[in-house]
Amino acid sequence: VRYIVIHHVGIDADPTPEQTALYHINTHGWPGIGYAFVVMKDGSAYQTQRLTTMSYHVAGRNDICIGILLNGDFNEGREPTEAQIMPTRKAINWIESLLPTYVMVTGHRTIALDSSPTRCPGDTFENWFSKPRE
Repeated sequence: VRYIVIHHVGIDADPTPEQTALYHINTHGWPGIGYAFVVMKDGSAYQTQRLTTMSYHVAGRNDICIGILLNGDFNEGREPTEAQIMPTRKAINWIESLLPTYVMVTGHRTIALDSSPTRCPGDTFENWFSKPRE
């Protein structure tokens, strides 16, 4: 694993992990949910895959990435809820503590291949992710 990749749903919605998994299975034909963690708008966080399970969330790079999904749409100035920030950081810290080497935490679009460009995790990622939090 070389990256922890942050994603957003891309719509102003708060689907359950089960709803997201069904969407991935029924719409994309994936074997299950594409992320290791899902963080709901109220801050509830769910581990949805084992960290050793290769899931589908960054085309062409799934074998070197672990994905974290935050519900919501973080484009056009919108940011995650305050409640989502701490569980996201805790998931990142936990993943990093288990890995023997340094990993980079990044947004999906930063490592997306040219063949599958995306706006994910929105145009505010760099702003909200770099802010100091209490």
